[in-house]
Amino acid sequence: MPTLFNYHNPVNMVFGAGTIDEIGERIKSLKATKALVVTGKTSAKSSGVIDRVQRLLTRSGIWASTFDRVTPNPTTTLCVQGAERARSDNCDIIVGLGGGSVMDCAKGLAFSLTNPGNLSVYIFGRRRQEKPVPPIILIPTTCGTGSEGNSFAVLTDPATGDKKSLRVPSIFPTISIIDPGLMINIPKKILGEVAFDAMCHLMEAYLAKNAQPMTNMMSLTGLALSQKSLRAVMQGKGAPDDWANITWASTLGGMSIGPGCVVAPHALEHPLSGRKDTISHARGLSAICLAIYQKTLSAANKETLERFDTLAKTLGGRNRNDFLEILSAVVNDLGLSETLTSLGLSQDDIPWLVQNAIKVSTPGINNHPVVFTEEQIREIYSLCL
Repeated sequence: MPTLFNYHNPVNMVFGAGTIDEIGERIKSLKATKALVVTGKTSAKSSGVIDRVQRLLTRSGIWASTFDRVTPNPTTTLCVQGAERARSDNCDIIVGLGGGSVMDCAKGLAFSLTNPGNLSVYIFGRRRQEKPVPPIILIPTTCGTGSEGNSFAVLTDPATGDKKSLRVPSIFPTISIIDPGLMINIPKKILGEVAFDAMCHLMEAYLAKNAQPMTNMMSLTGLALSQKSLRAVMQGKGAPDDWANITWASTLGGMSIGPGCVVAPHALEHPLSGRKDTISHARGLSAICLAIYQKTLSAANKETLERFDTLAKTLGGRNRNDFLEILSAVVNDLGLSETLTSLGLSQDDIPWLVQNAIKVSTPGINNHPVVFTEEQIREIYSLCL
C-alpha cells in the first residue's frame, strides 16, 4: 500500500429506490428557486421520467425550464448553448437527468454559465477556472459512466474532433440522486453498453499506476457487485437488489476513476468516438480492450500480473490466464462484439487516431501499467480492424 495518498469526493450521494421523489426538497435545501433541467432528446421523455421530475419540482415550488438537446458524445459548443439558455432564464441550479452524456453536458453547461467563452480553452489550453459554478444535481437514468460520482465531463470539440475531460473540482455535483428504480426500463442494447463502460472504469482504476487503497476497494467491490447481478439483469430476471447492485457498481466506477483516472482502453477509445460521433463509447471500448490487455499481459511486471490475477478471480476465474477469455465472454454476452471496421473506421483512419491519442490522451496512456509507444498504439488499432 502506498505511504501517501489523497482521496477527496464532496458529493452528497442519495441512493435508493424512490429517492428521485426527493428532488424538489433537495433543491429547496440549497436555496435555489429556478432550475434548468438538462436531458436528452428522447429517452427521458419516452420513459416519463422528465414529466415526473417536472411535477415534483412544481409541487415543491421550483420553477424549471428544460434543455433537451443533449446527444451522445456531447460537444463543448452544446454546453455553451445550454449555458446561454440557463442565463436567459436566470437559472440558479442545474439538474442533469439522463445518462453519462447528459450528466457530462450538465457539468460543462454549469461551468460555462460562470466561465464564459470557448470551453475548449479550459479543457485543452489549461486556462484556470475563474468563477465558481452554480449547484449541480445529477440524476442518472443509466448505470454506466458514474459521472454522478466525480468531477469529470467528457466533451468533444466539434472543430477538431478532440475528445477529452474537463476536470475541475467545481463541477463535482452538489447532490447526486441515484435511484436504481430508474434503470429498470433501460433497453437491453443500451444496458449492455453502459454496464460494460462501468466494468471498464472499475478495471482500469484498479490497474492504474496511481491506484490507491480507496480506489482499489471501490474497484473490486464494484466488479464483484456487477459479477453477482449483471447476468440476471441482462436475462430479464433481475430483482430490485440486482438493479441496486449494478447501479452502485456504476457509481463506484465513477468514483474510482476520479483520483485513479483511466488507462489505455479509455485513452485509445476517445479518438474513436471523437473521429465518428456515431460510435458509442462502450462499443469503441469493446473493439479495442482485448487487444490492449493482450499486449499488456505480455509485457507486464510481477505486480501488474498479480493485479490481473485478482481481476480474473473477481470476475469468476482462477488467475491471469483466464482473464482474456473471461473478458471476451463478457463482451459477447453483452452483445458488444465489434471491430473498428464494423464501427465504420478503416486503415486510412489509423494515422489520425494514433496522433489524436497522443495529443489528447497522454495522461491515460502514461497511467497504464505498460506504457505503449506510438508504434505499439498503431499496432493495436490495426489489430482491431
